[in-house]
Amino acid sequence: MYAGALEPIDREDIGPHGYMIGEVQRKKVKLIFVEKARRQYRKEEVSVTEEDTAFSVREKIAAMIREKGSQDTYQITLTGARHPGFRPDIGEYLKCGRILEIEDRTVPAFHLEELRQKYRGSLIGNYIESFGTEPKSQVEQKALTLGLEALLYPENC
Repeated sequence: MYAGALEPIDREDIGPHGYMIGEVQRKKVKLIFVEKARRQYRKEEVSVTEEDTAFSVREKIAAMIREKGSQDTYQITLTGARHPGFRPDIGEYLKCGRILEIEDRTVPAFHLEELRQKYRGSLIGNYIESFGTEPKSQVEQKALTLGLEALLYPENC
């Protein structure tokens, strides 16, 4: 008897599916899991760096799917620090395989000290200075990041 499905039936049925074989011998129980599902739902992370481009991220996703199994269905989270002017092309990445969703959790890799020096005395420099040497909370960090993206890369907003 097995309580459960041999194949995943829902996007939250993450991981391998199968059944257990048990053997009882003199007060000992031996259990073996037999994986039976042909497919599974997977949650995977793909790391994005400052050097990545739309093409390189697409290739990372495609390579991960080839490695883990093209028959499986994926929920992917993009993580890491990307170039501030780069926005991941989620629509294009969805074409890489059986992908339910892609969540972009990347952050722009601003080099604050360089920007502070480069834009000293300008609107951007004053904006950075208004946060002091470092943002004091996650809310301030988000405000600094979103503000710099809007000021430096308005085409992405």
